[in-house]
Amino acid sequence: MILWSDDTTVFAGTISARGGSVSGDGGFAEVSGKEHLEMSGFADLRATNGAFGHLLLDPGSVTIQDGADTGPPPAMNAFNDAWIASQLGLSSLTIATSDSNDGGTETITVNGTVEIVWNTPTNLTLEA
Repeated sequence: MILWSDDTTVFAGTISARGGSVSGDGGFAEVSGKEHLEMSGFADLRATNGAFGHLLLDPGSVTIQDGADTGPPPAMNAFNDAWIASQLGLSSLTIATSDSNDGGTETITVNGTVEIVWNTPTNLTLEA
């Protein structure tokens, strides 16, 4: 499933693309805003007897900050560490800034108070 806009995407829903109860891997989902992304929803891409799926987020320049796992941060293109940890319990996660169109540099800033801890067999990838 791919959700895309050429400007701003605001996503507060739930995506589900789970593996089957006997076999099968979790699915792939992308939530993109070519310029801006506000993400407070989750993508459940787990698999009971297969590999976890993958969520791709690719807005403009990104800030990862300390915060809760519900509700979006007060700024676009920002992700709270608790939200990231919760999402990693449901899928692997890539946050990328390639091909940004927001007028800023394609950077990912991780604030010093950020702490991301998870215990599922998923991966976190940051690409700027």
